[in-house]
Amino acid sequence: SMSIEHSLIGYNIGTDAGSFSPFLVSFAAFTLPRPWHWVFGLTTVVAVVATLVLTGSMSEWSYFLFILVAIGFGVNIARLLMEQSRGFEALRRGLALSEERERVARDVHDVLGHSLTVISVKAGLAERLIEADPGRAAREVADIARISREALGEIRATVGGLRADHLADELVGARASLASAGIAADIPTEPQVVDP
Repeated sequence: SMSIEHSLIGYNIGTDAGSFSPFLVSFAAFTLPRPWHWVFGLTTVVAVVATLVLTGSMSEWSYFLFILVAIGFGVNIARLLMEQSRGFEALRRGLALSEERERVARDVHDVLGHSLTVISVKAGLAERLIEADPGRAAREVADIARISREALGEIRATVGGLRADHLADELVGARASLASAGIAADIPTEPQVVDP
């Protein structure tokens, strides 16, 4: 009587425990690394089939086996699609960054190309006018200085968006650059005192 009751309990636990296998397969599909989630899923299916065969319940639970296999494939395909989606998102971000770099490179090329051409022409003119018309040569040199400052400002504005330096780092760099040039500058040590 005890052994028959014990085997009935084992029979019931075996088939009932198999009903949790879709949850285990789903959990494994989203948590285990590749290819272990496939190995776990196949092992689970084999274990369920073995349990159903040993308990003689294969005909009663055949629909369940179909559901288990379908869920196993479904969740693993969902995982594959999620991984591909993350890959596509990373690729999209890389492409956007590349496009931004190309845009900045074009802007810098346009600004520098135009400004350096004008500066070159004006410098040649100033060089020829030094002896013939010193006043006009001085105006050309002043114009060269103005164009250089404007070009530098445009380049800084173009490239400024790509830089991630903080104000504190900029202040340290400015202090070091000015000190190396022999300039004693009054630069604040705390960035909070500088108006944004």
